[in-house]
Amino acid sequence: MKNYFKLFPQLGINSDYSKKILRRFKYALIYRNVINIIFLIPWVILLFEVMTKGIKDDGGAFFILGLATMFVYLPLITLYFLIRNRYEGHLEQIYFDEFLSKKLKIFYHIEELSDFTYEIIKDITKSANLTNNNMQALIFACQEAYALGAEGVFVVGNQQSAITSGKTDKRGKGSVQTTVLGTTSVRALKNIKEKPKNSISPDTKDLEYWFGLLEKGAITQEEYEKKKMELLN
Repeated sequence: MKNYFKLFPQLGINSDYSKKILRRFKYALIYRNVINIIFLIPWVILLFEVMTKGIKDDGGAFFILGLATMFVYLPLITLYFLIRNRYEGHLEQIYFDEFLSKKLKIFYHIEELSDFTYEIIKDITKSANLTNNNMQALIFACQEAYALGAEGVFVVGNQQSAITSGKTDKRGKGSVQTTVLGTTSVRALKNIKEKPKNSISPDTKDLEYWFGLLEKGAITQEEYEKKKMELLN
């Protein structure tokens, strides 16, 4: 987990929205610390008593604390993780919107690259849980591209899948949880330069243009075949 409290000031992220989410994230951390302390102190006292006086007279106390941990502490700490994950998703989106997207040129369609020359650094594929942020895989990929010194990325593809877990009885009662997983592939680019205005823009409806991109390694064979079918039909 990133230390957003240090990271955001270092990157110059100081919008009102980022401050509000950071403040709520801080409250969630305080909530976690409070419930941990509340449940830790009785256990420390009880263990100290056991170590000094023996366990004979404290069996009931162990039982009560065990029940309290199971039925009170675990639901409370689970609530903390839900809150934390939600705000962490917001913070990741802020990190992308207010920093990464300003440092990187992001191309979502190959046609957008037709007005630029560029060099390919690396193909990057990242997977992530999209439950709290549906752009999380893209954020991870852009983060790695930026670390490699990329000036931009071309989003090659996105895939999503859902995993449902849990069970219900015949009356439909029970709990079911759906987790959305996603994979994003990007091509990290450097030396991105706009073509001279007097240069002739390539005809993206010409199959030769796409074959040229294939030969340069700008697109994959699968992408070329897909575009070929699209143009010929």
